[in-house]
Amino acid sequence: MNKLGGKVGVLNVHLYRPWSAKHFLSEVPKTVKRVAILDKTDEGGAHGNPLFLDVTATFAESPEFAIEAFTGGVYGIGGKGFLPNMAKAVFDNLHLPLDKLQRRYDIGIVDDVTGRSLPIGPNIQALSPDIT
Repeated sequence: MNKLGGKVGVLNVHLYRPWSAKHFLSEVPKTVKRVAILDKTDEGGAHGNPLFLDVTATFAESPEFAIEAFTGGVYGIGGKGFLPNMAKAVFDNLHLPLDKLQRRYDIGIVDDVTGRSLPIGPNIQALSPDIT
């Protein structure tokens, strides 16, 4: 996406507990305006999933960032993998106007109960053609 002119990035949290706001924020550019937090944990009935709550609290307590929107998604439902077209759906959602932004969503399934699924486009070949 960046090769096509996009301005996107990914920060992969490998160690969740203990949470280190200092280490997390040291990896985030100060220019970030919107953040999507993806988690495999679904806390039904909660305001957000555990990682979502920690990330948003970390930014709320860090005045050097001016985040205009957070979104939270659940992926890996039913053992489904996370594919490049799903990542693109998350970034496409982040680029919507604020009033159209889907704040909570599921990735990789069509959730006909809650209607929270992000629309996913066709498969994307993200690897170089010489990789098999």
